[in-house]
Amino acid sequence: MVNLLGSVGKLLTRREAEIARLVATGLSNKQIARKASLSEGTVKIHLHRAYKKLGIANRSSLAVIVSSGVLPASDGADATTRRGRLGIEAYPEIGRR
Repeated sequence: MVNLLGSVGKLLTRREAEIARLVATGLSNKQIARKASLSEGTVKIHLHRAYKKLGIANRSSLAVIVSSGVLPASDGADATTRRGRLGIEAYPEIGRR
């Protein structure tokens, strides 16, 4: 299973990180719920919280983050928000012009 890298992994709870990893493998919410012994609604709550913490809007962006450890540039979060959440040192490309 893929490890969440650096500051990204530190932002999520252990359960959110587990759900994020399962999303990155291509599983549906229903499959994740079965595998993690959760209800599908609980999976959705964990995903919503992870999206909010990472400043993203969907599972595709989450899968990219899990795979690379880097927030995608087009996720809608501005550079100031990312610096505050992740620290500019963790993502030096943020804020560069």
